[in-house]
Amino acid sequence: MIENASAQYPASLAPENRDRLIDQITRHPAIRPLMSQNKISYKQIMLWVEQNIDAEK
Repeated sequence: MIENASAQYPASLAPENRDRLIDQITRHPAIRPLMSQNKISYKQIMLWVEQNIDAEK
């Protein structure tokens, strides 16, 4: 899912673009219920995005 969302932000993911990417991920119908049930947190998603970006470098 992160790969699909990051494809919409092809520019280097500067902090403001990362925020938009994370917001897009948290609105995804598969992710939103998990967040509302406290199964995953915004911080976890943020860390996953950061790890994915670091892995691509």
